[in-house]
Amino acid sequence: PLETLATAAARIEQGDYVEPVSLRRTDEIGVLASSLNHMRGGIADRENRILKLAYEDPLTGLANRSRFSNDLERALERALDQATPGARRLTILMMDLDRFKYVNDTLGHGVGDHVLREVAGRLQKTVDGADCVARLGGDEFAILVTHDADAPAAEAESTEIGRRIIASLASVFLLAPAAAEECLWPAPDPVTPAAGQEGGVMLARSYRDIGYF
Repeated sequence: PLETLATAAARIEQGDYVEPVSLRRTDEIGVLASSLNHMRGGIADRENRILKLAYEDPLTGLANRSRFSNDLERALERALDQATPGARRLTILMMDLDRFKYVNDTLGHGVGDHVLREVAGRLQKTVDGADCVARLGGDEFAILVTHDADAPAAEAESTEIGRRIIASLASVFLLAPAAAEECLWPAPDPVTPAAGQEGGVMLARSYRDIGYF
């Protein structure tokens, strides 16, 4: 029994909170095993909350800027690890809400928050297969898409995703039907990652390529 408890404590120390201590006894060792299980659950809950605060936008539930940057770097690493260089392409779609400040100033931040949550929900439904959908801050959103296709097919897929996003945002927002005019930046050309290229460079390029519909 003591060896089982020691093994369980070692797993908890290493961050493994999945497997509970499987000792069912009524003596002091059983009490200790039950205490370890409670501690395991408490530590796991706290770590999950910390991760949620670190990588999730609290208003919309989308990924935040840090999570988007991390996912972009991992996507770049996976693309560069492909057996055939250039076989995988990445697209970053950027968008913000035109005149969103006007919504906050005239209708209040509560309505503005509702608009942001509604946009987030529509984006999640529209680009369900995207690598990451994030709110970077304010009314600015970003979508990361990986393409296992050649350049023309990847470009066509990116364009179609952009069109679906525009269509999803075209319908009325119930609390602010006329105040928030959506403005989507067009999808940039899919990028073939190059050795040594950083995610920040791709993100900066997406800003540079901004243009309005």
